[in-house]
Amino acid sequence: IHRLRGVWDRVDRFLCPSAFLADRLVDFGISADKVIVIPNFIECPPSLDTWEVGHGVLYAGRLTAEKGVDILIEAARSLPDQPLWICGTGPEQEALERRASGLEQVHFLGHLPRKQLELRLQSAAVVCVPSRWYENFPFAVLEAQARGRPVIASRIGGIPEQINDGVDGLLVPPNDPRALTGAISSLLSNPDEARRLGKSGASRVRERLGADTHMAQLMTIYNELMG
Repeated sequence: IHRLRGVWDRVDRFLCPSAFLADRLVDFGISADKVIVIPNFIECPPSLDTWEVGHGVLYAGRLTAEKGVDILIEAARSLPDQPLWICGTGPEQEALERRASGLEQVHFLGHLPRKQLELRLQSAAVVCVPSRWYENFPFAVLEAQARGRPVIASRIGGIPEQINDGVDGLLVPPNDPRALTGAISSLLSNPDEARRLGKSGASRVRERLGADTHMAQLMTIYNELMG
């Protein structure tokens, strides 16, 4: 409909948070000359003076099928001594609670106020983003990285642009509970490695994805278009 009405022809630039999304727009017929990648920015908390290892595994986000929380619950079956904190609500909540029945280490916390969620992020040993469907440039990854938490996420969509595997986080295949279990176990059993990944992720976010950097890129594009 938009193509037939000529809507896209009246747009000077399409700004995409990820190269993944930019490629999809070109696939849909948008001219590559009109597509620019500007990653999402995040307001980072004050500089971290300590790099605590934390405790347990955290998921924070919507409880929907594409988020792959069921994969994380299956991974938790092999980690009975490690708590899994699931923060969020959504249409899959009841089904996920049934799947986790009998797993005493799995805790559903529902929707948390912002401050409480930040405290959960800061206290977790590992944050997981186990999506099975395309993500663009999810804030779930950025928010954890900004607080020095090591992130384990699916190698899908725009997520690999946020995580350099083995450098500032870990990537695993989507829909693979065994791979997810292995990645979680490797970090929980190696606190120094978890600390290294968390610290590298925080440095990457602070250096490249600050609000000032984002605004400068945005204003450059507007100024160019305004002549």
